[in-house]
Amino acid sequence: MTAVLPKLRAQAVANDGERNVAVIGGGPAGLATAFFLTRAGVPVTIFEARDSLGGVVRHVIPEFRIASDDISHDAELCLAFGAKVQLNARVDSIDELKAQGFTDVVVATGAWMPGSAGLGEGAELDVLEFLEAAKKGEKLELGEDVVVIGAGNTAMDAARVAKRLAGVKNVRLVYRRTKKQMPADEEELDFALADGVEFCELLAPKALNGAVLTCDVTELGEPDASGRRSPVATGETVELPATTVICAVGEGIDASLYDAAGVEHDRRGRLAATSTGVEGVWAAGDCRRGPATVVEAIADAAEVARAIAGVDFNKYADCNEQAGREDTCYERKGSLCRDKRNCTKTRCLAAARCARSAATCAPTAPTWQLRCRAWPSIRWYMSTACATSAATAPCSAPTRRVVPIRTSSPCSGASRTWRTPRTRASWLWTRTTLKSASPARSAPSRSMPSTPVFPRPSA
Repeated sequence: MTAVLPKLRAQAVANDGERNVAVIGGGPAGLATAFFLTRAGVPVTIFEARDSLGGVVRHVIPEFRIASDDISHDAELCLAFGAKVQLNARVDSIDELKAQGFTDVVVATGAWMPGSAGLGEGAELDVLEFLEAAKKGEKLELGEDVVVIGAGNTAMDAARVAKRLAGVKNVRLVYRRTKKQMPADEEELDFALADGVEFCELLAPKALNGAVLTCDVTELGEPDASGRRSPVATGETVELPATTVICAVGEGIDASLYDAAGVEHDRRGRLAATSTGVEGVWAAGDCRRGPATVVEAIADAAEVARAIAGVDFNKYADCNEQAGREDTCYERKGSLCRDKRNCTKTRCLAAARCARSAATCAPTAPTWQLRCRAWPSIRWYMSTACATSAATAPCSAPTRRVVPIRTSSPCSGASRTWRTPRTRASWLWTRTTLKSASPARSAPSRSMPSTPVFPRPSA
C-alpha cells in the first residue's frame, strides 16, 4: 500500500472544472463516491458525523469478520486522489452545503435507524447498538440465554458476537419464516451454526415476560409483496428462555435530509435511483436502498460518478475475452487430458486434486461427491481439477462444501435447528460421481463409528 499510493494521480478534469461535490457520510458508499470522483479530477469533501471513516463496516461489523487495519487501508486508498475529510461534522441541511459553494451533494448516510420486532411486552436491544458496544469493548451483561430476532446477515453477526461474550451459554436465532426464506447468505448461517448458535424457524416473537420469550408458532401461507410466503399464526405458542432479546429486524433510513430538500421517497425512506429528482442532489448506498451490501454501495457510487463527471467504467471492456472464444480460454488455463498417466501437457486440467494456488485452477472443474459411509445421507463436495501437471497432482486436501444436518428442535417441536459438522475427523469417505447439484438434507439414519478412518479418494 505504501508503495502504491504515492504513484496514484488524478485524471484531468473531464467536465467544465466548476464541479465541487460534498458527500454526506464516510461509509463505503461515501468513500467509493469520493474515490471515483477525485480520480476523475473532481474535488470532493466528505462530511462524517463520527470521529473516523468506515461507517457500519468500521463501527458495527465484528473484528473477526473484517480487520480494522483492512478498513483503514481501504479508506486510505479512497482518499489517495485528494478527497478532503471533515470528521465530527454532522450535516442537517443540504441547502447549507449548497450555500457553501458545493454544486452537488451526495447523501450517503447509511441506514442507522433501529428496527422493531413489535413485542407487546418487554424490552428489546437494538442490534446496531449492541454490535457497536461490543466492538468498542464495552462490558455487556446479557445473561445466559440470548435470543436474536431476525435472519439477515446482521442478525448472524449479532448471534456470533453474543456467543463469544462471557456469561452467555445459549444463543438462539428466532425467525418467523423458514431457512429457505431467510434474507441472510446461507454461508453466514453456516458460520453461526458452527459457532454453536441455534436456529429456530417458524416462530414469531410475541412478548417478553421476565426471562421468558413467548412466540407464536407460524406456518407459511401465500406469497406477499416481496415474493416470500407470508407467515401465518397457527394458534399455538412456544416459550423460550431469554435473558436478553436483540432485535435485528430491518434497520431504517433517516429521511430528514430528503424531506428538507424536497426529495420524494417511499414510506421506508428508499429512493428509486441514485438521482433524487432534485437538481444537484444524489443518493448512494443503504440510505437509498435500505440495508444492503458494500458491493451495492460501490455500484451506487459508480453510478453517481458517471452522472456527475461522465466517468467511463468500460474503458477497458474491449480488452476482455469475448464470449464464445473457448479455445483462447483453454490456451490460457491449460489443456484437457483424460489419460493422466500418459499426459505430456504441463498444465493439465484433469488431474485428480485441487491445486495449491486457486489462481491456477480451472473455472470449469469437474466435481466429485464424497459420501459419508456412516451417514449415507450426508454428502460433501470436492473439486477434482488441477492446473498443474499430473505428476504433482496430489497437492492438497479436498475442498469441502459444508452441508447442514437437520436435527431435533430445542423449541418444543415447533421449529428446527441446523447444525454443521466442523471437522473431517468425524467422517468416513467414499467417492461417487455427482448426480445432482443440490446436496441432500435428509436426517441421518445411523450412529457414528467410534474410530473414524480416512481412505484417500483414488485418482
